[in-house]
Amino acid sequence: NNDINRAYFAYMKALALDPENVRLLHKQGILLLKKKMYPDAEQVYRKLLDRSAKDALAQEGLGRALLGQSKSSEAEKALLAALALKDDLWQSHQFLGLLYSSREQYDKAVAEFKKALALQPKDTGVMNNLAVTYSLMGQYDQAEPLLRNLAATTKDKKVFNNLAVV
Repeated sequence: NNDINRAYFAYMKALALDPENVRLLHKQGILLLKKKMYPDAEQVYRKLLDRSAKDALAQEGLGRALLGQSKSSEAEKALLAALALKDDLWQSHQFLGLLYSSREQYDKAVAEFKKALALQPKDTGVMNNLAVTYSLMGQYDQAEPLLRNLAATTKDKKVFNNLAVV
């Protein structure tokens, strides 16, 4: 029912009974990320990676947890490791795009956002991030059509704000 706290406690009870359950650990990590409890999420994902370094979703989760703690170099390594294991993780591409954009590596950010959109073509967050990156590059002619299309399909205030800025 979208009650993150209740879900978290249910997973904690289940993990008390089966502390090595990989599926439950993944669910716990996701909830910790949603709750912005990044150091705790990092611990969960490191535990999963201790069990299997080839767990692409654990690498992605670790990257997200590290990014949430502003550990961008470590986050980049984890996200790239996730993609080396499984290149169709659209969120890894999205988070790399955000990371590169924050470093003003806009060409790399655009490439990652485009890869994310190729895998998840209707994701409004990725489209908005791509448009903002084009805007930061001064490529308003690329940003405006993306934002106009988004504005026609969403009520998200940040899209309209970004369109106004462009």
